[in-house]
Parts: sequence; structure tokens; C-alpha cells
Amino acid sequence: MSTPLWQRLFGGGSAAAKLERPEGQRWGRVCPHCGAPSKIRSSQQITPSYAEQLRWCENPLCGHIWIDSIEAVRTLSPSAVPSPEINIPLSRHIRREQVVAVMHQAEQLDLYGGDAQ
Repeated sequence: MSTPLWQRLFGGGSAAAKLERPEGQRWGRVCPHCGAPSKIRSSQQITPSYAEQLRWCENPLCGHIWIDSIEAVRTLSPSAVPSPEINIPLSRHIRREQVVAVMHQAEQLDLYGGDAQ
């Protein structure tokens, strides 16, 4: 039996187990204290690959309010229009030699102004 795609992309073991949603719980960030669902109050883009969210717990008995950070940590599919200022590491499943070959082909097409045909 082959390994599921999500497990190949995100790895196995305990980290992969965290991707499984508990029965009856929707996807989304829960309060780290009481486990109740949370809502985003506001968000701010700090850099092109990093943002912060102000979140609040929906459990009125808890009342926790916190800042979550969101960061681009690895690339699963390289951008077709990459920015030279952005450096997000490639995921381990990406074959770097194929990415380099595609990039070189794109550079040559730009040089000659033609299509791949």
C-alpha cells in the first residue's frame, strides 16, 4: 500500500497525527487553553511570507485572546513567477534537478521570445 500524499508532504509520526481532525470538530485554530473554536479578529501582513492574526476564543468562560503567527515554511510547488526577495525552502519531495531544468527552459524561452514548441 502506498503512503498517502499528505503523509509524504508533511511527514509521518506524531506531526502527521496532528493533521487529523478530532471527531465533530471543524478545521481551524482552536484555543490552546480550552480547545474551543477561535475566530480571527484582525490580521496584519508583516513580511511577504509572514503574517500575524489576532484571535479570540469563542468560549465565554475562557476569554483567551492571543496573536497567532502564520509563516510560509516550505514550497510544495514552485511559483511560476518567483520573487527574487523570497526564499522559501523546497519541500523534500520536490526533485530539485527537475525544477532547475524547468527554470533553465523558461530562461531560454525568454531569451528567444518563443514557445516551447
